[in-house]
Amino acid sequence: GGTIRAMVVLLGVSPRSALPRFCSFFILPAGIRSVAAPAAMISVPAVLHRGDGSPWTWLPATAQRAPAGSSLVTIVYCPSGPALTWMMPWGALAGPLSPQETERLASVQQAQHRLHEQELGTPVAGYVSHLLGEVRQESRYLQLMELPDSVNTKVWEGALLLRDHLLSSRSGWRGRRVLELGAGIGLVGLALAAAGAEVVLTDLGSAMALLEANVESNMAIVQSSGGKAQAVELDWLVDAEQQQAALPFGGFDLVVGADVLYEYACIEPFFETAFRFGNELWLVQNINRAGSKPFLELVAASGLSLQRDHIVENYELWRVRKGERPEI
Repeated sequence: GGTIRAMVVLLGVSPRSALPRFCSFFILPAGIRSVAAPAAMISVPAVLHRGDGSPWTWLPATAQRAPAGSSLVTIVYCPSGPALTWMMPWGALAGPLSPQETERLASVQQAQHRLHEQELGTPVAGYVSHLLGEVRQESRYLQLMELPDSVNTKVWEGALLLRDHLLSSRSGWRGRRVLELGAGIGLVGLALAAAGAEVVLTDLGSAMALLEANVESNMAIVQSSGGKAQAVELDWLVDAEQQQAALPFGGFDLVVGADVLYEYACIEPFFETAFRFGNELWLVQNINRAGSKPFLELVAASGLSLQRDHIVENYELWRVRKGERPEI
């Protein structure tokens, strides 16, 4: 919690009032949209984004130039304060750096950031690492904050791959009950909730402050889509009674996880947890991680159905199910 409180102060808002809403907003006037568009004001996150090799662009300006219509866009962003020291948005130097070079580089980051704020005439709330979806003039935005603090406060490739495969695997998620293990910042679970699923996103206590805040800040979009999202602390290493006390919600249609098997001690507990609460698991995993082979051996020994699909180099989607082939 301490990291997030310090970050919120960096953005110039009080932690108590603003913890669930990290982005400031730029109001896009209705008059610049198509004539057929409603007269309501459209909120666009006040962040900078860019494509591969392109310069940083003000997202509200992108929305102004976008085609008419609506869409759901997901942005993963880091607030400006930590972004300037972690993402190095205005260029980095090859290390190791001397103290003088480090200080000079930090000055460049701050100066470029202030220059853009002066040009825009408004504060820049953060820098986008991933923009998923097509921006349109009436887009709604799922906003997920990431921070440089630890592995569970960042977005990893496995989560991006799992999100894409789940959303493309079926046309409707409304009413499906999904449990996410090792949710991190909530990218996968919130994507399914915004598609209408009822999702419980879980992780360790160290991840909960950011996960809970991301769930809360996106609740309006989730509810408007007919979905549900809840963040719950869950430790795979505790006994079944403690887990069931944390999740007294009954069974789930699907359990999902993204690149979560990298410690030997967690492999069997993860497996037991997944099938304690559901009959089907979808897991995207880097096959080169130390935990991958032992997990596949455990699945084989258990007699469960396994379907393996290659996604991209080093990554596979594993669909494990009690009984026949995966149905979802």
